[in-house]
Amino acid sequence: MPKRFSLSFLFDSSLQDVLLSKRINATSAGLWNGIGGVIEKGEAPHVAALQKITEETGIRESDIPRFEWLTTMSFLVLQL
Repeated sequence: MPKRFSLSFLFDSSLQDVLLSKRINATSAGLWNGIGGVIEKGEAPHVAALQKITEETGIRESDIPRFEWLTTMSFLVLQL
């Protein structure tokens, strides 16, 4: 079964600024991206997303005034 991932983008209230993370792992070191990671088996995508946000930024769900799903997509990740 392919791995599933969450990817979140946190915007300020004006929707003009977005919080990005600069990656440090070997495959994507130095690149900027949204907040996310692997969705564990049996874990709901929104739970995984909120968990990764807290782990990577320290921002808790209670700190986010509005949390909305813009879309749910599935991707197949291939490593060549």
